[in-house]
Amino acid sequence: MRALALSLAGALAVLSGGLLIVTGGPAQSDPARDNRSTSVALDDACVPVEARTEKTGWVTASPGNGWYLVESRTVTDEEATTESSGWLTAPPPGEGWKQVDTRTVDGVLEEESHWQRYSWVGGPLEGKPTVVPADDPEEEFWQSNVEGDPHGVGVEGAYDRSNVHSGKADWFYLEWVDATYEQVTQFRYERPVAPVTHEEFVFAFDRPSVECPVVPTVPVVPTVPTEQPVPTVPSGPTVLGDEATAPVEPTEPTVQAGEAAVPSTAADVEVLGEQATKPKPAVPKAVDAGASGSTGTEVMGIGLVGGGALLLLAATGALLGARRLEVS
Repeated sequence: MRALALSLAGALAVLSGGLLIVTGGPAQSDPARDNRSTSVALDDACVPVEARTEKTGWVTASPGNGWYLVESRTVTDEEATTESSGWLTAPPPGEGWKQVDTRTVDGVLEEESHWQRYSWVGGPLEGKPTVVPADDPEEEFWQSNVEGDPHGVGVEGAYDRSNVHSGKADWFYLEWVDATYEQVTQFRYERPVAPVTHEEFVFAFDRPSVECPVVPTVPVVPTVPTEQPVPTVPSGPTVLGDEATAPVEPTEPTVQAGEAAVPSTAADVEVLGEQATKPKPAVPKAVDAGASGSTGTEVMGIGLVGGGALLLLAATGALLGARRLEVS
């Protein structure tokens, strides 16, 4: 019965220790990831920039303080032209006008066009008069007497209307007189027109460099916990519960009714002594579960596994001793 209790206690201890080893390992630190995170944080905090000079495009005004002029140009919006006036009697307002042409035109109407009739006063003559009113400004031969065409001739020239009672040659002359106007002299002027331009500029600004402080890289070293001592397991058999750990001592066998008593002989004692003095398997004082830097939970699990293994060995020894006593 005691051996069975020892076996169950050892198996339970081994199982509990294994679970602690499996589930109690710490999350492993990733130095590369830690360094990468630190690098990103430093990069976000400071970005090194080399010194440089920025320039604007062609603009008409400075962008602001700190910008200085590096280039300028004149842009022509409208080309140079020549402005001309119409026909005027005086120069137009403004400067730079120059007279380039002149002419005389009719102004205000002074006399409308009409027929003018003349009468012959040059005395008797034979045949048609050869002198015309235009050649007789002194009216020695032709005298203007009426405007219009009383005889309804309608044709410019001399014509005869005989009057037998006058005793003179009855010659008349019909002349077309054009309308007369006031004569007005006009002039035309020109002047040069300057081109329409504006100024454009290029400005520059010197940007200083940005130097970031050098941050030394600190390697991340995983923390290795201090090795915990393994609980000492007594060499003799032990039981769990209220029973105290004690070495196995020979006792008098209990004789039941109907059974033969088994004598306690020196041979029996010798067998038990050999069993008790039989070398036990070496128990490692520190168990390496393959994970450096084990936590306290892992160390406890290793201790339980070791203690459970010792309990199983003690139970096995007790069973062998009991079988030998029964055989004897």
